[in-house]
Amino acid sequence: MLPEPEILFLDEPSIGLDPQIRRQMWDLIRQISLEGRTVIITTHYIEEAEALCDRVGIMSHGRLVVVDTPANLKTQVGPYVMEHIDESGKLLQEICADREAANQRAALFNNRVTVRRTNLEDVFIKLTGERIE
Repeated sequence: MLPEPEILFLDEPSIGLDPQIRRQMWDLIRQISLEGRTVIITTHYIEEAEALCDRVGIMSHGRLVVVDTPANLKTQVGPYVMEHIDESGKLLQEICADREAANQRAALFNNRVTVRRTNLEDVFIKLTGERIE
């Protein structure tokens, strides 16, 4: 590798790493970015993209669906997700416009309900219609 490349391409940089080494890799990537160098990452780990990237591109079936900041993507989709488990044990998710709307929807279900902030996995599912396996 060049000593200090202006642009660094990393393909799945943390695949196969244990959690401790993965965090060290993330710290190294952040340090390189703080030095003003561009880091382009391909990853299937949505939490990795959310933790490391200033801008995210979401691809589906070889097509670039959207490019934006993680914060903007989450805002566009909706800031909250209400999750509940139906009678058959299936997890159902509903994206809500605000916390109050999420809480109102949650009140309709007797148990097993969670209201949480939207993450990039929710964005991926909403924009592509695909679950991440």
